[in-house]
Amino acid sequence: MIEITSLSGEAAGVAQAAAIGIIMGVYYDLFRILRRLFHFNYATIVFQDLFFFITSAIPVFFAVCYMCGGIIRIYIVVLVLLCAVLYCSTFGTLIVFAVSWLLKTIFKMITSIYDHTFKVIFSKMFKSSRNLIIHAKKVLIKCPINKKTS
Repeated sequence: MIEITSLSGEAAGVAQAAAIGIIMGVYYDLFRILRRLFHFNYATIVFQDLFFFITSAIPVFFAVCYMCGGIIRIYIVVLVLLCAVLYCSTFGTLIVFAVSWLLKTIFKMITSIYDHTFKVIFSKMFKSSRNLIIHAKKVLIKCPINKKTS
């Protein structure tokens, strides 16, 4: 608990609120990166936003209660939200762009490696196994044991 009655206590409370806001912004960036990588429909995006707000509101509530000794001070809550918005609109935008670009590049590299190596190998293996099955059927049809003798 922070002693809000002193100036240093106020400064510590403001710093903690700013840190909580930045942590919330980083948490929301995870959802923003997912939206850049995958295409979600409107209902899924609404569910993601509700999930974010519920899972972030509970820890923020308890952190603010702990910081202020059970008394919720509105300026702390406003500062948390303001820092989250400022982070998301400045550094968060750059981080989301960089991380999503990096993940898309890695995905393209893995896809390219798969297309040029494993896909070719598997297609040749499948083709040869298919030819083997066709040949085995021809041999079994011509086999004298399978013909009925009268």
